[in-house]
Amino acid sequence: MNRLHNILDALSQLVNCVVLPRASDTNANESISGRAHREGWKKTEWTINLLFFWDRPHCSRAYARDVDRAYQLVQQSLDAAERNEFLQQSKGNK
Repeated sequence: MNRLHNILDALSQLVNCVVLPRASDTNANESISGRAHREGWKKTEWTINLLFFWDRPHCSRAYARDVDRAYQLVQQSLDAAERNEFLQQSKGNK
């Protein structure tokens, strides 16, 4: 189930960036559901929530997951930058 969820999430992100209007207002890690919630697209959000009736409120949860995923990516980038800085400093001390 987790793999299927990841595939569907990736498709949602692709459609969000390629098909939906104002693609420059989004990023590749944002789902359609999360964007509908963030943009305040009430009719779209209502329709998506209806499709995912077992996971209400789906769009606000998707938005929270998108924000969490973005936070994790930033944290990973910061961790990598700190590692690189440490490695550069340790090479300079030799």
